[in-house]
Amino acid sequence: MTSDNAYTVRILKYTGILFLVVLLLGCGSQQVTVEGNYPKPLITPIPLKLGLLLKPEFQQHQYHYQAKESRDSELIIDTGLSQTLMINTITAAMFKTVTKLDALPSIDSPANVDAILVPTIEEFQHAVPNHTKINVFEIWVKYRFQLLTPEGVTIADWYMSAYGKTPSQFMDSAAESINLAAVVAFRDAGANFSLNFSRIPEVKLWLDDNIGAGANP
Repeated sequence: MTSDNAYTVRILKYTGILFLVVLLLGCGSQQVTVEGNYPKPLITPIPLKLGLLLKPEFQQHQYHYQAKESRDSELIIDTGLSQTLMINTITAAMFKTVTKLDALPSIDSPANVDAILVPTIEEFQHAVPNHTKINVFEIWVKYRFQLLTPEGVTIADWYMSAYGKTPSQFMDSAAESINLAAVVAFRDAGANFSLNFSRIPEVKLWLDDNIGAGANP
């Protein structure tokens, strides 16, 4: 294939992707449900019991983008199920046992765990080629993590960002590209969390105190 022909093919492919983006984001409300898989990190489990509290707004999280320009329309990205799968997979690999909690405990009624993790989504943003003029799809997520005592008292409270992008030429549709960009962002979040959890100063102090003491039997 000559260089001129190759250039023409690239232009046509890029034009086709942009057309798909317009179809996705320019014709009424569109919805993408994120689906992906999240491999378990190969790490030694922390010998403690974790209580995991996933609030409804985390498990059922949706990102809503309201049209700001005539070329756009409403976009809804359902992320809750996929992010729940990610955090369940990561914590199951990180701790000896993980217990799902439905509500925060209290001093009068503590949970039978060593600590409670509460993740929340603080910010969620997206960008597609017809916004940036760059041939990639991007997702940004800002998380907040709270580690609490069995009675619900704060041990540590920190923020973590995650990012994912997908070159659109690798996908057949804009919806698939948005999905994969989100999955890449969630994998980034899982990797960051598992690698940096014990590096949070307050978490490190808590681990030093509890692992040595044996914590909850």
